[in-house]
Amino acid sequence: MIIFGSRTSSKIVAMLVFVCGACGREAAQRLVRRRTWFTLFFTPIFPFGHGTYAISCAYCGAHSPITRENADRFVKDSEAAQINAEADRILAAEDARIAAEQNGQGQPPLQG
Repeated sequence: MIIFGSRTSSKIVAMLVFVCGACGREAAQRLVRRRTWFTLFFTPIFPFGHGTYAISCAYCGAHSPITRENADRFVKDSEAAQINAEADRILAAEDARIAAEQNGQGQPPLQG
């Protein structure tokens, strides 16, 4: 006996913070991808198509379907935001290090 069927799974692909169109609040917006898989003995074997995409608001839970092209753009924007946040963190740490060095230069060395 062969057991086959399908299973739909959801995965959060990316996340950005912007104003929700439904509730009007600035909150995290999750890009969710839903795909249906052919299963054999309850094991996913291959997906049917590319799946569907929707944006889900973390504040109110509203879902808005979007096209695959807009989903790709959303992912690129999310990656750019992560890179910018990391660069800002590195620059802030470097600024703090430089400020600490400059403050330390004006003081006499400690006598032990």
